[in-house]
Amino acid sequence: MAIAIIGILAAIAIPMFLGQGKKAQDASAKSDLKTVVRMVEECRLDTKTYEDCDQPTDLNGAPGIQWGVAAGNAGMIAAGADEYFAYAVSTAKRSNGQNHIYIWQKKNDGSSLRWCSTDNPPNHGGCQNAGW
Repeated sequence: MAIAIIGILAAIAIPMFLGQGKKAQDASAKSDLKTVVRMVEECRLDTKTYEDCDQPTDLNGAPGIQWGVAAGNAGMIAAGADEYFAYAVSTAKRSNGQNHIYIWQKKNDGSSLRWCSTDNPPNHGGCQNAGW
């Protein structure tokens, strides 16, 4: 009887814990992205344009950020005078083998959009219906 109860509890608990690793990897990517955005916004205070804030050299070397497009990296896609796209690539993978991607879009009207890759089901690692 005790073995049956332990088996039932394990059947309930194990699936809950399996997704925790991806959630942690996604949280790390989102944290890196927020750090990039903070550095870019601070840079713009000095330069008055995002165009001069889109490279690690513009951001004092982007300390703590692995700059690039590989898993675990973050950076900028494009920057204009009043707008930019920043991204982070999670080390967590979607069911199709591609990494989860988080994007922060600063629009020229001052508003921001945050979006992410989706999977099937479309909710993973804080990505709810392509937003976070």
